[in-house]
Amino acid sequence: MSDRLHLQVRRLSVDSGAASTPLVDLAGQRVSLASLRRAPERFSSLFGAAKAGVGYGLCLCSTPPLRLVIRARKGRHHLAGWPGEGDKHAAGCDFHKIMQLSGRAGYTAGAIEETEQGTRVRLAVPLHLRPGGAVGVRTPLAASDNASSVSRRSVGLLGLLHLLWQDAGLSEWRGPGRRRTWGDCHQALSQEAATCAVGDVPLSAVLYLVPPYRPETARATAEAFDRFCGELGTWGRTTRRGLILGEIKLIEPTSYGHRIALRHQRTPLFADVQLLDRVIRSYRAAFSAVLPERSRRIVLAVVERTSRGNLRVVDMAAMLTNAQYLPAESSHEVRMTDHLVAAGRAFLKPLRYEAGAAVFPDFILIDVVPRVCVEVYGVQGLQTYEDRKRDKRAYYAAAGIPVLEWEVADPLPDLPG
Repeated sequence: MSDRLHLQVRRLSVDSGAASTPLVDLAGQRVSLASLRRAPERFSSLFGAAKAGVGYGLCLCSTPPLRLVIRARKGRHHLAGWPGEGDKHAAGCDFHKIMQLSGRAGYTAGAIEETEQGTRVRLAVPLHLRPGGAVGVRTPLAASDNASSVSRRSVGLLGLLHLLWQDAGLSEWRGPGRRRTWGDCHQALSQEAATCAVGDVPLSAVLYLVPPYRPETARATAEAFDRFCGELGTWGRTTRRGLILGEIKLIEPTSYGHRIALRHQRTPLFADVQLLDRVIRSYRAAFSAVLPERSRRIVLAVVERTSRGNLRVVDMAAMLTNAQYLPAESSHEVRMTDHLVAAGRAFLKPLRYEAGAAVFPDFILIDVVPRVCVEVYGVQGLQTYEDRKRDKRAYYAAAGIPVLEWEVADPLPDLPG
């Protein structure tokens, strides 16, 4: 704990898993949430009755029950937490979401909208191109050193990646006894994508979320990927692009640029030298030469299909994570993330989206009262950085917020609680 603040903190027990049999109420009938998600078509009449009656479902994790949004897409119903009430659900509930700081407030109202069907995003990068439309590759909006604090009217690729990651609960860690795999990430992200749209197009129709490789599902996976690729290309006067979300395995040079291999995915992506150089400059943390062992690089790429059937990257955002797929903004933050995980702590990572000028804690411990902010100070000798550090410390002291600091030249700190 910083010497600047001498506040008492009390360790909490944070449930690391959902209740064994979470129940919801639809039109007065109790139903297992697992059954609803496994076969929602079996409960269409109950969904319809609840929608026509009170207009929502109920989560029975607490008393009184909490409202759940009923959404439908392509005839399939989904339940979602009521906006602004995620932190009211029991800690082990599937609908529990910790209200956290993020760069989402940096957009105007129309950039990200919560609708009856789900979340609608106005994407900055066009996916359908017509003659005379913008086709050039732009510097990624997300990580520019001079990112503006002015509200944005559309969401860049990193913003969309952070939105999905946060809403899927992947920027949180709920304490000991956990192990997160790419399969876990795929499942959580798929649930979010099912109720998200880019403009008027369902996100699931333009996004290929690389699934974990399993021999028994390899054929079905290959067929799904072929269907995705089959939708790309020029149809009449429209060129269709797609989005691919996965983990970088390897980047290697070719005669014409670079080949990007993704984990769990046989078909590579290709990027020209100019584009990849721009991406590396914009997302330096993810492409550092000194990444900690087992750190990961997640990418969201806009791709086009070439005349030879290859997938060419036209824009890309990259995000660094630790081995548990928890986001980090530097190799030092990866070390701190691993330190918190190894200590069995529950914490969250605020995500910036594209708010480059926004100031957030690096991490927040959520298993203590009051919550403790964690700051990782990794730059030495840069005056602008020292000024920002001083301002942060002054803010924490004035607000009475407990803060744990780590100067990276020192050993990793002991953790409060």
